[in-house]
Amino acid sequence: MSRYRQNAALAREDHYPVASALQPGDDEISLLDLALVLYRRRWLMAAILATIVALTALYAALRTPAYTYTTVLEVGSYLRGPAGERNRVPVAASPTVRERLQQAIVPVVRGRQSGAERGAPKVAVSGRVAASDAAPVFVLRSEAAEADARRIQALHQGVVDRLIADHRKRLGTVRTDRSLAVDRARARLAHLQADATRRARTQPKVEAVASAARAVVHRVRVFHTERVRRAKALEQARLKIDGLGDERRLLQARQARLEDREALADEQLDGARRILDRLAQSRARVVDRSGSPADAMALLTIDSRIAGMRKRVDTLSERLRVTLPDRRDELANALENNARARKRAAGDLAKLEREHEQAATDYQRELAGLRAALDRARTALMSEREAHREAVADASRAVRAAENEADTIVPTDAAFVAQRSASPIGPGAVTILALGGALGTMMALFGAFLAEFVGRARHLLR
Repeated sequence: MSRYRQNAALAREDHYPVASALQPGDDEISLLDLALVLYRRRWLMAAILATIVALTALYAALRTPAYTYTTVLEVGSYLRGPAGERNRVPVAASPTVRERLQQAIVPVVRGRQSGAERGAPKVAVSGRVAASDAAPVFVLRSEAAEADARRIQALHQGVVDRLIADHRKRLGTVRTDRSLAVDRARARLAHLQADATRRARTQPKVEAVASAARAVVHRVRVFHTERVRRAKALEQARLKIDGLGDERRLLQARQARLEDREALADEQLDGARRILDRLAQSRARVVDRSGSPADAMALLTIDSRIAGMRKRVDTLSERLRVTLPDRRDELANALENNARARKRAAGDLAKLEREHEQAATDYQRELAGLRAALDRARTALMSEREAHREAVADASRAVRAAENEADTIVPTDAAFVAQRSASPIGPGAVTILALGGALGTMMALFGAFLAEFVGRARHLLR
């Protein structure tokens, strides 16, 4: 420690490096040596630091602050595409707008301003796309002092006016097309809403429904007429069968009475024969006793009675053998004819009933077909009316869509023109002073080391 203090004292006296640093080939330096060097050159370092800080403060005080002036341009656009897939299309493509701004509009406006005002400061104008191509937005930026704000305002406004005038023609064409589209949509809607159009579309279907309804009504009337006729025929057939049944019962009753008459005639014939036998016996007794006038009279009376009884026996015999059998055959034949008639009537009745049932089945089938045709005609009419209503609704929606498309045309416009930034561009005074202090510190260190190097070089040369 005493050795280092001695070397430091010698260095302060002679302003030269310590002995250890003067050894040939010794390139190492200690922190203590650096501290000694900085201490010896402290006034130089202070002078350099003060000078640089003073120059920095003078620059910060005398410099003119520059601001950023920004203009936001929104390029006009309109909707295009089918319903449900419409996209907003710009009036001009973004690359085209950017090139026109950079290569044509901005140079022309700047040239006019520079020609009108000699010595006008240069103003850099840049444009870029701030959004997607669906809704392009260009930003124009200029950096200038606050004194040039009017020139910047005029320059940006000139760029905006030139671009708006350029796009106004294109948007006018789009508006004309959209107006024509609106007129066409309204004309179609008026055509569809007209009574003549509605009748022309629905009249064939209405006539088809009326024709189907008339067919149904005609078939129902025909069926009811035929049903009444068949009902009368069935009633007549049933009445005929009932009449034949009554006739059969009458014939059977007559046949029963004929049998009773035969039995009665047979009994009467037997009685007449017995009477005739008794009369014959009585005559024989009278003949055996003949001789008196009374017997003669009795014989005449008996003969008369025998003749009458024989005539009655003959009549009864003829009735039993001829008249009653003929009548029996007539009744039997009448019963057979009645049975055949009843069979035919039953067949006719069954046929009429089958025809009635078949006619009812055919009627139901035909009526179902006619009603189905009527339903189809009504469905077609309702479908046509619904289609007409949908067409009118579609036309109305088309009109609204066309009007909306016409209303959704957005012209090219500027959101704001040459709006000054809230704070100047570049570092502030405090930052400049801080940077000056840092630079002064580095330059002071560099000056100290340089002065130390020069001093050592001179010492070695001596």
